[in-house]
Amino acid sequence: MKIRTLVKDFAKFGVPTIITTLLSIFVIPIIAWVYPADEYGKINLFCSTGTMLCSLCLLGLDNAYLRFYHDYKENKDKYSLFKYALFSGILISLLLFSIVSLFIRDEISNYLFGETAYWLLFILTMYVIASISLRMTSLSSRLETDAKLFGYQQVANVLISKVIFVAVAIFTTRYTVTVTVITICLCCASFFFLIRTSRERLKKPLVLPLKCERKKYILYALPIMPSTLMLYANSLCAKYILGCYGDYSTIGILAMATSFAHIFAIITNLFTSYWSVFVFKNYEKENKLIKDIQHIVTMLPY
Repeated sequence: MKIRTLVKDFAKFGVPTIITTLLSIFVIPIIAWVYPADEYGKINLFCSTGTMLCSLCLLGLDNAYLRFYHDYKENKDKYSLFKYALFSGILISLLLFSIVSLFIRDEISNYLFGETAYWLLFILTMYVIASISLRMTSLSSRLETDAKLFGYQQVANVLISKVIFVAVAIFTTRYTVTVTVITICLCCASFFFLIRTSRERLKKPLVLPLKCERKKYILYALPIMPSTLMLYANSLCAKYILGCYGDYSTIGILAMATSFAHIFAIITNLFTSYWSVFVFKNYEKENKLIKDIQHIVTMLPY
């Protein structure tokens, strides 16, 4: 593969990252201006928890989908893996919601929202399911090298997670209204992209992969989970500790500060948006090129 072609592919998948970063730079100061710190803290805690649960409910099967997608030549095998990961994540999220609702709904509700609001646990569950769907369809766009569709998904995601804040604030800054509107928009977007990217997949009967194949996916996916847990623990630990004391104002200030910090990860995001897909697609044909680039990337921090 020519380096020029590789750079071109990186650029195609990097443009959405640049657009979403610019949108964030523009919108974050407006959010900080219009929202009280405590209300924004609750909104951020809701969204952060939803994102974490999305990863945990998938059990790393999204990574298994990324890893094994190009190992299959038949579309039916790819579709089977996609649906196995998608429906596993949805079923686990519903099971988790049922357990929480039956046994610890008061504790979780009071901890996350500072009040007893059972219906918000249902909203959170819908947020998690929509996030699972969006993650899987976004991953499919990357694997199929559909840069245009991937761009639409990224822009839609940042519009919902950032710009909707400002639109809702015209009417109210109450966190319950904001998270409900965000969840509804996320569900609509996830349904649209699921139909747009996965219509053929969903038309096929739901056939589970063979037992040996399921075992292979799980054995690949589960060892990734500890690093995922550590990643979320590192980013959310301070927020959850503050949540224990009901200090949502400080959570809001902290969340705003970290949002600005994440903007500076644009170079990393530009690279990772396509690199993992390229590696698993070409690790046999372009082994030397992958090693050379990986060595360069590894040395850059030093």
